[in-house]
Amino acid sequence: MSNVTSVKYSVPAPEGVVTHETLNNVKLADERIDSMVPQGLVATDQVIWQGGPGLSPTLSATNLASAERQNKDAFWAGLLYGIAAALAVPFLQEFYKEWQKWQEERIERAKGRLRPQNIVLCTASPAHCRQVEDRAR
Repeated sequence: MSNVTSVKYSVPAPEGVVTHETLNNVKLADERIDSMVPQGLVATDQVIWQGGPGLSPTLSATNLASAERQNKDAFWAGLLYGIAAALAVPFLQEFYKEWQKWQEERIERAKGRLRPQNIVLCTASPAHCRQVEDRAR
């Protein structure tokens, strides 16, 4: 078995053979061609590729209106995220300060150093609420 050698057989392509591939019903008027391999001929409603045997063309295109819409959407999303973050940061800072104050008061109450405050809920006019608060003091 050591005397066995492999022989590669292939059928050469005949000279002068040209392959044509046509993509019909293509509307590239509002499109940007991003990639076309191999380079083809773009006609009114078709793309024609020409090459040797084994031609395997590819075409990548982007709709311009869709790309513009996507850019606008990305802009507005970024703007709204920025506004939300700008509003959230001070809110969280103040929330944390109030939480710390509440924790300190809770600890002081547990130690018996601070009495609970009188809480007055008033849903009437502001003037009437001030009178109720003054009476509660």
